[in-house]
Amino acid sequence: MNPWTKLMMMVFNSMAVSCLVLMICHCATGSNAAAISCDDVTHSAKPCLDYARGNGDEKTVPPKCCNGMRTLSDKAKTAEDKEVACKCLKKIFKTPMLNLVESRLNVIPENCRVNVPFKLSKNLQCKEYVN
Repeated sequence: MNPWTKLMMMVFNSMAVSCLVLMICHCATGSNAAAISCDDVTHSAKPCLDYARGNGDEKTVPPKCCNGMRTLSDKAKTAEDKEVACKCLKKIFKTPMLNLVESRLNVIPENCRVNVPFKLSKNLQCKEYVN
């Protein structure tokens, strides 16, 4: 067998193995994999942080915050998505240097008229609300 043929066989075998690995990974994750990421959650929640720190009028949640919460609610449709969203929010809310005001977190969904399957809090219990 000439060197080019050997090289082509090695490349072909390598590509075949790579495709097989990708197919196995795809099947293992299945269609139940979360469609939402922590980056999505962070991006949606970021406009709410200033309000949640106690800045601005207590009764007026900023429109950008409400838009972010609506986007998050629209993206988090499955139980897996809701669990990812909850866990990511929990990480954000527990960040000590943010100094978030618990009462402000609690009113965001109601004031924005967004249905969230869990109470926004520094001590989110994700499994309790999502399952």
